[in-house]
Amino acid sequence: MSAMGPPGEGPTIPRRAGWPPSPSVPGRPGRPPVRGRQAILNGQDRPELWAVIDEAALLRLGDGEMMREQVQHLIDVAEDTSNSVTIQVLGIDAGLHAGVGGPFVLLDFDEGMNALVYIETDTDGLYLVEASEVERYRKLLLHIQVAAMKPPRSLAYLKDMLT
Repeated sequence: MSAMGPPGEGPTIPRRAGWPPSPSVPGRPGRPPVRGRQAILNGQDRPELWAVIDEAALLRLGDGEMMREQVQHLIDVAEDTSNSVTIQVLGIDAGLHAGVGGPFVLLDFDEGMNALVYIETDTDGLYLVEASEVERYRKLLLHIQVAAMKPPRSLAYLKDMLT
């Protein structure tokens, strides 16, 4: 689970989906524990995180306890004024959109470090560092943000999922 998943969730969704465990790769450290990643969002040097979540991904959670926990956690993160997290939901009614090619992470850094794009695959990650590639994904993100529900509407949508 990402830094935005509920505490303790870890690999629950992949496990419930029947995905095989990720292979261990010698010499490549694993990701920090979920709680460690979540603490980053509230730390002193917290990053700004802007997440656009496809409505279809939310609907795939079903209507059970796991869905309620996941969605409630997103609501809690979105309402927490001590972090720099913005959440948008990209509605199914957006149709084919700029993000249809799959998820990606655009990482911008302070001065002295170039931006990069991270694309996660089933077994590995791909880093795009060429300026032209990063700019393409920056434009894709902008188109996705424009097509998504605005943050207040996204929060209301998430709350409606729990009623």
